[in-house]
Amino acid sequence: SYYLFQRDGHYNNRSLAGLAIFSGIVLSGCALMLFCTIRIYSCLSSAKLISASALRFHRTILVILLIQTVIPILCIHVNVGAYLIAPLFEKEINISRDFTVLIAHLFVPLDAIDVLLLMPEYRRAIAKAIRKR
Repeated sequence: SYYLFQRDGHYNNRSLAGLAIFSGIVLSGCALMLFCTIRIYSCLSSAKLISASALRFHRTILVILLIQTVIPILCIHVNVGAYLIAPLFEKEINISRDFTVLIAHLFVPLDAIDVLLLMPEYRRAIAKAIRKR
């Protein structure tokens, strides 16, 4: 049985270990990103020898990197992870698997779109290309 609880009410150690490993990997990645984001932001806030435009650029890059970390977490880890974890609790997910696959594959274009929309230079170039047409 791959359920989290065995029929006699005891924990299924293999399933519990798999859940712990999966959760540990995802949560450690999130914790590392949060730590790095806070550390970089505090360094940028106290930077004295950097121009205002360079500081703005670095903050924009930091926001983009943060968003590019959150997008795969939402599109892949939470989305697909729900299908991995639900059977452990003997639950059925009533969402179409085609929809789940679609959401999982959306992270690649979403990563590109956030860069295009958040970087002022790229945004201006796209607007300029659209105006020319």
